[in-house]
Amino acid sequence: KVKYVRLKNQIKIFNKSRELLEKNGLEPRVLNLKTLVPLIEKSSIEDDELLQDKWANLICNISTTPENGLEPRLINTLSSLSSLEAKILDFIFDEFCINRNLRLAQLMKNSLLKKNYKEEDISLSDIIITFKSVKKNFNLNNEFTKIYIDNLGSLGLLRYEEPEIE
Repeated sequence: KVKYVRLKNQIKIFNKSRELLEKNGLEPRVLNLKTLVPLIEKSSIEDDELLQDKWANLICNISTTPENGLEPRLINTLSSLSSLEAKILDFIFDEFCINRNLRLAQLMKNSLLKKNYKEEDISLSDIIITFKSVKKNFNLNNEFTKIYIDNLGSLGLLRYEEPEIE
């Protein structure tokens, strides 16, 4: 039964990857076994739809870019995420993009030089996503919000800084 479920998951994820490749007109490269085996093994145990989509995207990215040595880390990182952590990351990314665009619009509005600012002109440190916004959006208590954020930080996916108290 477990082998069947894993095979079903593999087929579903690789079909999603194939559809993404076709949709974007991309040709995959042949993956070495050191990358392919962990990719198949770790993705096959994922039955959450959101994370299956993440696996399909990762497979597409790995298979269409030159090998860079990061593949094992990317595979291990994705396999360490829960569905909620993936949702939190998506939320943080969406909030980052919204805040960056607002900051960009503000810069352009206030610019005396009428300079054409670009996204690259906005420093990462200018954009802050708060603990409170994550907590509120996912209806979590402080303890669980901290656990999820700490785990994402330990995976190197975000940086959380405690506020300074004066």
